Amino acid sequence: MKFIGSLYLLKPFINSLVIREIVDRIVPMERDDGGLSHGQMIEQLVLNRLDDPLPLLYLEDWAEIRGIRELYGIPPNNLNDERRPGGQNSGCGSSLR
Repeated sequence: MKFIGSLYLLKPFINSLVIREIVDRIVPMERDDGGLSHGQMIEQLVLNRLDDPLPLLYLEDWAEIRGIRELYGIPPNNLNDERRPGGQNSGCGSSLR
């Protein structure tokens, strides 16, 4: 059983802020590897902060428990360490310095 909780209410709010679209416009993907866009990742991080702020280490577990796949169609394993800013393959850490 999934515990969607406040995410059901937060989804329209987050959608109205168009976070995903803004981030994707400002920071476009260099290549489309079939994963999440930067905007989708930031949107999930904002949702996590608003819903149940846990250490980023547990973001994948949070997404599984909270039903992110059901609400957003994003598999929780797409929110792993290598996709988050500062992760091994993201390239974001060095560009922000």
